Amino acid sequence: MLPKSIFHLAIEYDLQHLEQKFLSFQWKCKDSRLLNFDIRVRYSNHCISEKCEPPSIKDSFIFEDGYKKRLFNIDRYKWSLELPGIIRMLFDKPTSTIQMTPDNNGYIFKLNMRHPLPNNEKYYCFVRMKRSPIFKIDLYPYKLDLYIESAYSRGLDPIRSNQRIMFGRMAERLIE
Repeated sequence: MLPKSIFHLAIEYDLQHLEQKFLSFQWKCKDSRLLNFDIRVRYSNHCISEKCEPPSIKDSFIFEDGYKKRLFNIDRYKWSLELPGIIRMLFDKPTSTIQMTPDNNGYIFKLNMRHPLPNNEKYYCFVRMKRSPIFKIDLYPYKLDLYIESAYSRGLDPIRSNQRIMFGRMAERLIE
């Protein structure tokens, strides 16, 4: 879990916009069943950091992620301020399409951000959804986890499969 704030090069950065949240949405299945989903949303430090290449600058904030170290990235941080809104859009419009990758995660992208993207780049958000281990499935059958694995700008589309899936259908598949 991310801290509430960090200090990087003597400046404090608030990370509360990336705190774990619980969001809900309703989904109508093809067979007309109406399902209510409650989803825990969590963000990886990859949304606001990059690989830490030695030597690091004095007073840089370093995320220790197991055996890997990641360096706080100010551009990724500024883009991350819009990330909760991008995720919220999936809940507000569960017919939104997610492009799947061969690694069985998915991504969505945005063309324009308030903090400018480099020329010809898009802001990509990589997500993975699964059944939640924090709830007993028999008591709460539709509790899921949405983990935002990473978010950053890039010029080329990620390697993808030919599968696109609506966000609501992705959740529905997890309970079938």
